[in-house]
Amino acid sequence: MFGIGDKVVHPAHGAGLVTGIKKEDLLDQYHRYYIIDLAADHRTLMIPVSKAEEIGLRSISQGAALSRVWRTLGAAAEALPDDHRRRQERIQEKLKTGDAIRVAEVIRDLSALKREGHLTSFDTRLLDRARQFLAYEVALVKGVQVSEAERMISQTLDKNRGD
Repeated sequence: MFGIGDKVVHPAHGAGLVTGIKKEDLLDQYHRYYIIDLAADHRTLMIPVSKAEEIGLRSISQGAALSRVWRTLGAAAEALPDDHRRRQERIQEKLKTGDAIRVAEVIRDLSALKREGHLTSFDTRLLDRARQFLAYEVALVKGVQVSEAERMISQTLDKNRGD
């Protein structure tokens, strides 16, 4: 269970802060909801406490998990399918998990494909979405601005290239 002030990640909406836990009367039953302020677009989510685990709401990455993110970004890219439909399906499956390591894999692999000049416009949108998702989580973890988190991600990718 999360408490007020906890930093969390929703797999579809990204990183945010639990700002409250609210009781709502719905059909003569009380339900509790997490009130989450999203970092990315300043929207507020209400997530049923009873469904949080099922939805995939998780604490933001810390320590060892964040170290794995940096190692994943810095590792050699894995080959993606040449067929853009299969590639995009695989990428979207990883993004849906909301797992920081999987998102880092997407960034690493699509960035390598981008350097080769083989991204479709949809691939580019997926890459941008992945970078934004991870940058907001890193910003919350590190207590830095999103632009600084984006710089950290780019720097790690560039080290892999030898730039």
